[in-house]
Amino acid sequence: MVATVVTGCGGSGTTAANGKTDGENIVASVDDLPNCTPKREGNVLFVTEEDGNYQMQVCEDGIWKEMGQPLAVFESDDEFPNCTPSREGNEAYANSESTVYVCNDGAWTEKMQVQASENGKEPTSSFADEGKKTESSGSTEMDDDESSSSSVPSSSFRSSSSINSSTSVKSSTSMASFSPRVGPGPVSQYGELKVGTNSSGKGRIYGTCNDYSTSGHEVQVRGMSLFWSMDSAQSKYWSKSTVNGLVQKLNIELIRAAMGVDGDWGYGNYFTKTSFYQGLMDDVVQAAIDNDIYVIIDYHSHIANENVANAKSFFSRMAQKWGGYDNVIFEVFNEPACAVGGSTNCGGSFMSWSTIKNYATQVIATIRQYSDNLVIVGTPMWDQQPNAAISSPINDANVAYAFHYYAGTHSTSSEGANAVEAMNAGLSVFVSEWGTINADGDGSVAGTNSGWQTWLDTYKLSSANWAVSDKAEGASMFTTAGAWNYSASGNWVKNNVFSKNPSTYTTCGSGQSVITPTSSSSSGTVVISGTDVLGGDGVFDNCSSLTSCGWTTQNLSSTTYGWDGWVKLDLNDDYEYVLGFYVEEPFVYDWYLQALYSFTLTPGYTYQIVGDGYTYDSSHGTVSIGVLINTDVGIFDWEGTVDGEFMSETYNACGTSQPATLYVSGGKMIGGFAIRNIRLLRTPISCN
Repeated sequence: MVATVVTGCGGSGTTAANGKTDGENIVASVDDLPNCTPKREGNVLFVTEEDGNYQMQVCEDGIWKEMGQPLAVFESDDEFPNCTPSREGNEAYANSESTVYVCNDGAWTEKMQVQASENGKEPTSSFADEGKKTESSGSTEMDDDESSSSSVPSSSFRSSSSINSSTSVKSSTSMASFSPRVGPGPVSQYGELKVGTNSSGKGRIYGTCNDYSTSGHEVQVRGMSLFWSMDSAQSKYWSKSTVNGLVQKLNIELIRAAMGVDGDWGYGNYFTKTSFYQGLMDDVVQAAIDNDIYVIIDYHSHIANENVANAKSFFSRMAQKWGGYDNVIFEVFNEPACAVGGSTNCGGSFMSWSTIKNYATQVIATIRQYSDNLVIVGTPMWDQQPNAAISSPINDANVAYAFHYYAGTHSTSSEGANAVEAMNAGLSVFVSEWGTINADGDGSVAGTNSGWQTWLDTYKLSSANWAVSDKAEGASMFTTAGAWNYSASGNWVKNNVFSKNPSTYTTCGSGQSVITPTSSSSSGTVVISGTDVLGGDGVFDNCSSLTSCGWTTQNLSSTTYGWDGWVKLDLNDDYEYVLGFYVEEPFVYDWYLQALYSFTLTPGYTYQIVGDGYTYDSSHGTVSIGVLINTDVGIFDWEGTVDGEFMSETYNACGTSQPATLYVSGGKMIGGFAIRNIRLLRTPISCN
């Protein structure tokens, strides 16, 4: 999705005394934003902040999201302040020209143009001049998921010490042309990742799909880690298009999202700019789901134990939002380092395993309220001592222990032996970060890399290479020339690691599914396995129309009331099929649109409905999903707004076979929702 700025909406705007533009594209507060309906998808509005600056808000997937830090808005570029060295890298928006400019080497140079669209109508176009050459900085491009960077009014423009001049400027090669994977990926083939032991009692990692759940069928996936989110020059790679490109060009199976949660590199961190960084995380996780690969939500800190409350808050939000997806892995502590503080030189005083365990136990308890997904726990000495946990492991059924190595500094016979000792004791190990170079992130590609890869393959260890960046250091996947211009390390990893990944995947043959309820459905963790009565993998990707997949639709009130809405199968902006409902007119009754699927309720089974989706308008777009027999509605059902996974209550069917109907109803008042996938699972039970 490419954002389109709403510039006018019936009025051209006037310039206020403070130099800002006051028009219908500006609202007083977030409470004044209109509903983010499908017809407003991609529109941008400016929200006035308390200090008089403006915050750009984009309508995406039914909600308004912040786009970067406050932005100065002027009627034209003639009113911009001088582009002084202290303003280097700052940006400003010229309303009359629908253009964003960046302060670069003493001159305001054109960065991108946006075309006007009328609020409430489908955007007419996207960024008109992606990659437009500026006067002094060469070619820059905006990714289709990128946010605008920071500027504030002329009286208080930020200095270059607080905002990096490369903020939001894309590399010289666009990634916007990449779309998500078509067809199944590793998650469909392996299922949710689970820890376990092989036939010799040694720790390994398996999948929930039956073919990958036993000794001899361990799961090993290979992927990349994004760079620290707080680095403004590298956060440009935190986008859907980047992940799409990594899958298409490198065939990665895993992406690690290294979220900076403490400290400040002049770009804030998750807890000082929560909305902005949550947006980055959501884009990466959703892109992983779209591509059917695994994603590690990484709490990227060396001192996470010093603020447990922040970590619990972070993972509570992440687990509720994303914990129902088999794709998601939680890494609760990146590289515990010194006993006190986060210095890179600990002088031999490293954080103890007991300190790490105490922290991790509290955070995992928060995650387990919403999700049973794999959790990776950091280990002492920058994740080089997973064996420290042998005598006192975490008391949880799905925990792996982190191991990190850099081939230019560490060896398989020394640090690697620590991981082998842990695995021999029955602990599962996950290599959530490794590098081809030295431990400081720099240097040449080490000659020991081939030996390390053999070691990883021998023990079936999943891994993420550091890092998706173009920083001028040896570890970077790309050169400073930009994405897809591979560095020496990038070329080595591309040719020697990702070339081992499968080129095709198949959907889990058993029909097994592991579902974790959201807070809106029930509490605790529920694991249900069974066959899908609807067939397939639960996604509408094999349907050319609803009827081709056995569904019928109806408008419940069309005989009495006029209506403007739809229930249909369609593609959304993430290139996935959805069962969509939408109503614009306010009706008297609650439910107006309905999709139906007929089946036979067979005795001797437990039935349950699971799926995921999203609501366009959480105050109106309520959905009801359930099963009826004749007129007995809701013998088991689920109802509410949709933000991720949902799950019905279970129903034990005994007695005689009966014709039944799965119904999906919605469109309450003004609003709507979309269901990405839905499964009707049944598991054998005893009816004695």
